[in-house]
Order: sequence, then C-alpha cells, then structure tokens
Amino acid sequence: MTDEVVTPLEADPASLRAAGQDMRLDADAMAAAAASVSVDGGCVSRSLTAAVLAQIRPVVSACIDAASSRLSQFADDVVQSAEGYEQADVEFAEALKRLVSGAPQGTGT
Repeated sequence: MTDEVVTPLEADPASLRAAGQDMRLDADAMAAAAASVSVDGGCVSRSLTAAVLAQIRPVVSACIDAASSRLSQFADDVVQSAEGYEQADVEFAEALKRLVSGAPQGTGT
C-alpha cells in the first residue's frame, strides 16, 4: 500500500471568481464549436448528432452557470470567514493584553 500525499487547496477569492468566469467562457466556446463539428470529414450541423448537441446544450450551460455561481458564492464565503477570523484575532489580542496588564475583565454583573 502506498501513502498518498494530499495537498490542501489554496485559492484566493479572486482566483475562484476568475475560474467561474472562465468556465462560462469555455462553455460558450464549446457550444459555438459544436455547431461545426465534423465526424469522418462530414459536418454534423444538420445531423442527429447536431440535434442531440442542441438538446443538451441548455442543460450543460445551466449546469456550468450553476457551478460558476456556487464557486462565486464560495469565494464570498471565504472572504466573510477570513474577516471573521481577523476580528476574532483582534478581540483575542485585546483580551490577552488586558489580562496581562491586570485590567478588569468585564463589568462583573
């Protein structure tokens, strides 16, 4: 049995948003290219293959749009989480300073 090394995913929110946008652009390019697909030297534009591609194109586009939207939402969540951690760090540092200096720890009500 071999040991598998797992590398954590590290991506900044801007990269996640850019990846989502790239997915949408790639989907548009694939849809345009599908209209001029050649099989065995013949264009499939009016064939059964083209009809199938036309049927699945909206489904594929919707899936890619949904994935792109989820990726963008995840990027927003990463930003909010980071802001929350930063705020918690600040509050912890302030509480630690008060503790070390011997300042009162609250109202004691």
